[in-house]
Amino acid sequence: MKYRLKQYQQLKKLYILKALGQRYIERAQEPSLAQDDQKEDLHSLRQKILHCRFCERSKIQEPIFGILNTAARVVFVTPTPILDAKNQFLPNRSARMLQDILTNVFGFDAREYGILSLLKCADTPITKEEFLQCQLHFFAQLQKMPHAMVLCFGGKEALDFFDLLDQNFFGKLIKLRDQRFLITYSLLDLLKNPSLKRETMQHLSLLKEAL
Repeated sequence: MKYRLKQYQQLKKLYILKALGQRYIERAQEPSLAQDDQKEDLHSLRQKILHCRFCERSKIQEPIFGILNTAARVVFVTPTPILDAKNQFLPNRSARMLQDILTNVFGFDAREYGILSLLKCADTPITKEEFLQCQLHFFAQLQKMPHAMVLCFGGKEALDFFDLLDQNFFGKLIKLRDQRFLITYSLLDLLKNPSLKRETMQHLSLLKEAL
């Protein structure tokens, strides 16, 4: 038990260092071996997220990994999960809106996008501590899709998650950790206030032009 606890503490420390930008140099591998390692590494990341117990949210709902497609052109991000454990869209209006955006705005097929959430568990009020815990998982997932652009439907919550509240980055293409991001209104904001859709479409057009 003590050994497992020590392993858990060491893993958490490494996650934090990685989230802060720490990089590790590995020796070169044969392509086939590197691909096998990548698959194993992705499986390991999935297990870490699905069995995460860093905060109390995991007691409300099991973590949702999301759709991680290493060939994705765009990663669509929401504050909390919009998929179920089988990667099916939840039966709500926000999920239907995202599906419409995928099909009608971007015209993507399933191989061209990923879908992640900033927080991996329950759709309940969010605390800053939970943001800090889930940042480790979120950025670890993004590292598996290094060439994808990130479109975050998160509004002020997303700006807070990325520690960008005090900067004028909303609705603009920015570079964060060597990836291009665009943060726009949350899907819930768009449902509550349809007048925001016009501005959001301008944001989406900006991202499309950069693809």
